[in-house]
Amino acid sequence: MANGSIGLRHQIQIGSDIVNLVGLSSNPSITPATGSSTATSSTTVYSIGHASSFTVENFDTYTAFIAQLQSELNGATLATGMTAVGEYTASTSAFSATSVTLFLND
Repeated sequence: MANGSIGLRHQIQIGSDIVNLVGLSSNPSITPATGSSTATSSTTVYSIGHASSFTVENFDTYTAFIAQLQSELNGATLATGMTAVGEYTASTSAFSATSVTLFLND
């Protein structure tokens, strides 16, 4: 969260409450909602959107999503946005996600 290029939107919305990520004392972690990196659910989806090709890759496991994301963030590609749905625990800065969509500039 110390990145000066984080952009204008950097928040977690919980109902009508807004948590500014820049003001947190520690970086939030995002983990799959089930607590298992290999678990699947019919309502769980993780996606990577590509700006140049207008394509989206969908993954039904967090493990596959992270593996692909790590290969795509190769130093030339930037993450330009992210949206996640799930539960946030303020006391631990932990976000348990049922879906994550990450947008890349490639």
